[in-house]
Amino acid sequence: MQLDGNRNPNPSLDGETRAIRQALDRAGLTAGAIDYVNPHGTASHVGDETEVAALRACGLTHAAVNATKSITGHGLTAAGAVEAVAALLQMKHGRLHPTRNLTDPIDASLRWVRDEAVETEVRHCLSLSMGFGGINTALCMSTCDA
Repeated sequence: MQLDGNRNPNPSLDGETRAIRQALDRAGLTAGAIDYVNPHGTASHVGDETEVAALRACGLTHAAVNATKSITGHGLTAAGAVEAVAALLQMKHGRLHPTRNLTDPIDASLRWVRDEAVETEVRHCLSLSMGFGGINTALCMSTCDA
């Protein structure tokens, strides 16, 4: 977890990129090794725009991306745990769930999983949870054989 000291509800690009880079460093992974990203993805314009900018800044534009909140809604303080479990289940089953209602993504160049689930092997994923006050969490998870 990385705290950026932002006392406002607005996101911090610097704080989010630091959280992602620290998670990659601690996991001993490069951005290129990440197959899949489960973003915080709240569907707020400023939050999603900042998160996509952080993914670009960290070199993660090649990874598949879907948003669990499009299916579950926002679980407030439980959201990060729900997303991490969803990411692990998707890794286990080799199937990424669709991002419901994603018709006009902020950045169409990202590999969004849109209307239908996608079969794919995920060896390394990144689950993001970006919160109020700069409480930013990025968690790298890998399969046991990775």
